[in-house]
Amino acid sequence: MAGPRNVRTLHGNGDRNNDVMGPKEFWLSIPPITRTLFTLAIVMTIVGRLNLVSPWNFIYVWNWTFKKAQVWRLLTSCLILSSRAMPALMELYSIYDRSSQLERGHFGPGLSNRRGPMVTVDYAYYLCFCILTIITAATILYGSDYPVVLTSGLISCITYTWSIDNANVQIMFYGLIPVWGKYFPLIQLFISFVFNEGDFVISLIGFTTGYLYACLDTRTLGPIWGMISRKADTNYGILPNGKFPTPWWFTSLYARIMGARSGPTTPSNNFVNVPPAQSETRTFSGRGQRLGTAPATLSRTSGADSGRTSGSQLRSGSSNLNQFQGRGQRVGQTNSASDSQ
Repeated sequence: MAGPRNVRTLHGNGDRNNDVMGPKEFWLSIPPITRTLFTLAIVMTIVGRLNLVSPWNFIYVWNWTFKKAQVWRLLTSCLILSSRAMPALMELYSIYDRSSQLERGHFGPGLSNRRGPMVTVDYAYYLCFCILTIITAATILYGSDYPVVLTSGLISCITYTWSIDNANVQIMFYGLIPVWGKYFPLIQLFISFVFNEGDFVISLIGFTTGYLYACLDTRTLGPIWGMISRKADTNYGILPNGKFPTPWWFTSLYARIMGARSGPTTPSNNFVNVPPAQSETRTFSGRGQRLGTAPATLSRTSGADSGRTSGSQLRSGSSNLNQFQGRGQRVGQTNSASDSQ
């Protein structure tokens, strides 16, 4: 008779793989700023498809944004997904993957002493700088009355900054073609130009913005100029970075919004600032011997306490120490008569 087959049901609770995350665990595993962008892009797409809110309320127009104080368009215009399914999924994946890596790595705790909500302040400043730069360039090129969707610009900017950190990492383009990370922005720009995936001009503005940030962050002319001029330093335009820090006014404003402390905190040290009451006191637990006496004969104990005797037992009156049996003499006196005989 054949044994039972190994059948796995779709909703079975047995043999659950701990590495598989549910929707809630996946959402909580995303860094906070990327989680906000990712969630806002999905919500905007859903309410737009259901006609709950007109998509025109998300698009950037200079006159509507500033003259009518509709400042939310600065952010929503960068998160409008494509109307086609495959490009929309690729844009959503780029926002999740590239932004998560930048928030965790490039702008994460490794480059900051901040803790808690303030650990994301550098990445928030980077996004604000890039979005305002993209919007300014788009307004100059298209005018103040032209509606513009800036999603491809933000994704291109994030992708370029990501490519600097992953220049020598091999990735799969569309899951088919292996390419190096440093060539990924050029391929994406080429796809945008040939196949009209997104606005090519807005994508070019996004890459230029990312390059401008790299120049300011390294105080150089950027890695492209380093390759053209053949600088001896292979890290020219890439490292050292951090020379375009977050200004104090943005840090203070961000702290007020997040309800956190604006100043950096000193990492805790387990060996400093320990209260005296919690300090450990150790007593001598070896064998003691009074001066001038023979070593004490200790009784053998059994179990885990064998061979161990505390100093308090040796000092107790019931100890079997031998008394001093020698001859004594006061200093400055001669020997007694009994000793002279």
